[in-house]
Amino acid sequence: MLKTEQNSMTRLVSQPDHAAVSGYLAAHWGNKDFVKPGYYAAVPDPEVLRAEVVFGIAQHDNGWWEWEATPELGSQDGLPLGLTQVVRNRQAGMDRWRHGIPRFQKNRPYASLLVSLHAYWLYAPTPEDSVERAFRHPLFGADSTPDPDEAERQEAEQFLRELKVIQDTLMSRLQADPVMAGWVEPDLLQPHARLVQLLDGMSLALCSALIPAGAGETRGPGQNSFDLPDVPRRGWHDRITIKVRPQGHRRLSCQPYPFDTDPLPVLVPAKFLPSDVVDERFFPVRWNAALPELVPYEFCSVSNDLV
Repeated sequence: MLKTEQNSMTRLVSQPDHAAVSGYLAAHWGNKDFVKPGYYAAVPDPEVLRAEVVFGIAQHDNGWWEWEATPELGSQDGLPLGLTQVVRNRQAGMDRWRHGIPRFQKNRPYASLLVSLHAYWLYAPTPEDSVERAFRHPLFGADSTPDPDEAERQEAEQFLRELKVIQDTLMSRLQADPVMAGWVEPDLLQPHARLVQLLDGMSLALCSALIPAGAGETRGPGQNSFDLPDVPRRGWHDRITIKVRPQGHRRLSCQPYPFDTDPLPVLVPAKFLPSDVVDERFFPVRWNAALPELVPYEFCSVSNDLV
């Protein structure tokens, strides 16, 4: 759960809803300057590939389904724990990926491959001394990486080995299919894997305060300036940095601008519950009685400040 304290209320956005916002952004990615997903290299039917990529991005957090149905609640407020609290249990986090990655592999193996790569690059900074900058998730900021102890490093190494086996299996299956064989070529797979990270980050910036500000104090959802480096523009060897800057009134500018509509409206599904202490046994009633709100945001190309 993405959890933000706002005055006397707690704003809650589920992981699946946040991922759906990522999928929405993916479906609108591409214009005269930015290639759409599926079009980074020649394939027989790029729209089919585009649909697979958008699906994978929209479902990248499907491993949270079960947790979100019966979330772990905090004793202080009787509300679901926030993401930063939940991920302290690393094994439980890995188990969510173990559930989520294979969920759609029967009918959508490419989407499952993208989800597995997303998981891989989230955990890769732990055992590796240096991670390729092009796959550094926006959560880690420009320079920061996790500083694990030895036990955490060993856990991550084992999990990365598991992910490699899954990826090899999915790659072999895709390569055996004449329609999908070309999809795993680096010129396509690398920009698509990066796009999962980037749009996950852009959605998190609206749904939470987890994406660190590029400078100054990190503020609330939609209020931080940050850069997205290594954004594939027309191909993997054509990567640029997008500067995202808040303009007030839940409006954020992007330079250069990557979407097909300008401005692009975005609605974040959220629930707002009082932050006072309530017996956690009553949470199912409390949660289901709350009217969902669609919090409006907007991405645009016009900026007052690009510094």
